[in-house]
Amino acid sequence: MMAETRMQNVRIRKAQILERLAEEYQGTYRQVLQAHATKELTGEFLLPLPEIKERTYSATEIGKMLGISSNKVGILTNRHNLKTDEYGAWYNDKAKGIAKEVPTFRYYEKVVPVLRSILNGETA
Repeated sequence: MMAETRMQNVRIRKAQILERLAEEYQGTYRQVLQAHATKELTGEFLLPLPEIKERTYSATEIGKMLGISSNKVGILTNRHNLKTDEYGAWYNDKAKGIAKEVPTFRYYEKVVPVLRSILNGETA
């Protein structure tokens, strides 16, 4: 009985720590931490983990595929309104060089042919 009570207290403490960590973040990280806190308390995920539809790529990775800079990828996708749910999703990511979380658009692979056609002078 004492061992079971101790284990329950350990799970409660873990959940409290995860919840405190979740308060420090917004978006995806918060959802993940809260989902794991509920799993720690109940043994199952009562809150859903963030959904990942398909593999995403950074602007740098897309730029390498097309032979252009990540800045050019951002310019083209903004100019042609390609930052939509069809071509990617917004995620929170750590900013380069500083300890700050910033929203970042990550692209699905299906944006590559669209950008390629734009670069070739065709209309998207």
